[in-house]
Amino acid sequence: MGYTVFTRDSCPWCYKAKKLLSDHNIEYEEIHIPRDLTREEFYAIVESNDTTKTVPKIFRDGVLIGGYSELADWIDSHPGGYGEGSLGERC
Repeated sequence: MGYTVFTRDSCPWCYKAKKLLSDHNIEYEEIHIPRDLTREEFYAIVESNDTTKTVPKIFRDGVLIGGYSELADWIDSHPGGYGEGSLGERC
């Protein structure tokens, strides 16, 4: 399954999140709002994860990591493995 990044146009934090993943050679699927997903569908996803209606939202194997800051912290706490440990401990 891997990483999924929900984004929108003109979002500097979305760009930074995608760059951070790319800089660490982490493959991800980008889901663009509203091109790939309606705003209402995105709102349903964030509400089911009890989080804010902002982007980016980064998931790994269906589990919410968070936004850019949480992704950066998560990558820093998993040196070299980027999630080989249990993601559930972080989220």
